[in-house]
Amino acid sequence: MQSSAVEITKFRTTSVQREKSEIIATCKVHIGDFTLHNVALRRPHDGGHDFVALPGKGACGISITADSDTRQAIVEAVYARYRLEKEIDRWN
Repeated sequence: MQSSAVEITKFRTTSVQREKSEIIATCKVHIGDFTLHNVALRRPHDGGHDFVALPGKGACGISITADSDTRQAIVEAVYARYRLEKEIDRWN
């Protein structure tokens, strides 16, 4: 699936501390016929790399495998939107 098929909506930066990571952004992701709510960009407390957390099958009714083109397109779109938001903030 092409990343152009991914639409990010209701994107917002935030700072919510959790046990192992900080949620630094949240959004909805529309891809094909599906909408994923509560997608989160997280920053681990241990200094590791930021990662995109998708809701699980129990929360949204579908599961996206870790090594799929669909998941990669979602991750790339979320990272791109986060970089854009940070760039906009820098200029304001």
